[in-house]
Amino acid sequence: MYQVSFYYYCFAYPPMGENHVVVVDYPWDRKSGISGQSRMGKFRELPYKTMTDAQIRRFDLERFMAPDCDVFLWTTHAKLGFTIQLLGTLGLKYRVVMTWIKPKGITMQGIYRNSEFVVVGYRGKS
Repeated sequence: MYQVSFYYYCFAYPPMGENHVVVVDYPWDRKSGISGQSRMGKFRELPYKTMTDAQIRRFDLERFMAPDCDVFLWTTHAKLGFTIQLLGTLGLKYRVVMTWIKPKGITMQGIYRNSEFVVVGYRGKS
C-alpha cells in the first residue's frame, strides 16, 4: 500500500466520510517531473513508495470526505497543473493556491525554486 500522508500520524486511518477538512500530501512519483532531481540532476531514492499520476487519479479520496468538505492538496512546481486538474476529477471546486516559501531552495532548469504549494478545493458549500 502507498503511504498517502493525511497528517494522521497518531491514527491508523482517518475516519472515512466524516472529515470536513482533508489535508493530503501525495507521495508523488518524482521521476515523472523535475521535482525529484537533486542539485546534480540525478533522482534521489525516496524511503517510501511513490504514486504515478494515474494512481493518484484512481485513489479514492472521496471516501474520506464529508458532503461539505475543504481539501488541501500539497504539491510541487512540477505537479501544480496536474493538481489543479485533479480538483475536477475529485468533484471539487477550486478555491485558492497557497504558497509556502522555504528559507532555502534549489535551482533547476535555470529557475530558483524555494516554494511548495497547497491547492485548496471544496465541495458542498460555497
